[in-house]
Amino acid sequence: MATTIHLSSVVSKKAEIGDGCIIEPFVVIDNGAVISNDNRIGHGTHICSNSRIGHGNIFTSHCCVGYEPQNIRVDRDNRGGVAIGNTNTFREFCTVHRSTEREATLVGNDNLFMVNSHIAHDCVVGDRVTMTNNSVLAGFVDVDDHAVLSAFVAIHQFCRVGRYAMVGAYTKIVQGVVPFTLVDGNPARVYGTNTVGLRRASFSSLERSTIKKAIKTVYGGLGNIKGALETLEAEHADDDMIMEIVRFIAESKRGIIR
Repeated sequence: MATTIHLSSVVSKKAEIGDGCIIEPFVVIDNGAVISNDNRIGHGTHICSNSRIGHGNIFTSHCCVGYEPQNIRVDRDNRGGVAIGNTNTFREFCTVHRSTEREATLVGNDNLFMVNSHIAHDCVVGDRVTMTNNSVLAGFVDVDDHAVLSAFVAIHQFCRVGRYAMVGAYTKIVQGVVPFTLVDGNPARVYGTNTVGLRRASFSSLERSTIKKAIKTVYGGLGNIKGALETLEAEHADDDMIMEIVRFIAESKRGIIR
């Protein structure tokens, strides 16, 4: 199907636009932007240069992709980029800023970014992540697959959110969120396993039970994280899920939410 571009939109002749795209009124697409097939670019959206967008994405309206980072120390001549995968939905007023040190700020596939979500420079967002209204990522934040950030969650730079983690509304995150956990409050606390999320994702009863026991080992050990990790590694060396927890904690740059 042919791409349609509203007469009020400004699309650079040096932008690459695939087939089947719908570009609504008052869209601006800059030099060097690459947009694959079957995307809907909603009215008032701005796609900057050095932005690469896969197929089947929806930008509802007034989204900004590839803008200069909000970093006073950034080299203005640095032309880092944004790379967005496939079949993501960006609701109204979402922002994704270009990278400063990584090759690109990365967004995977099948994610839902609700109103006013913000992805800062050099972030990496995986697949099937949900960022609810007004949730924001500072620079160099990694959000792993299937994580859920509730409304008004704010995540400090260089933090990581693990797979299938759930962060409650209005929570400030300044350390790593361990995979499969439920985190809430200010200051943020771990309230156990993200049981509902794991059940909805079709984790078996045995898998959920094993994860729950592992999380209890980590957080029930009177602060002896090193000992807890040694125990998990000795008892679950062949269990990829549990070893994922072990590696996440061991590799955490800022420590983990307790």
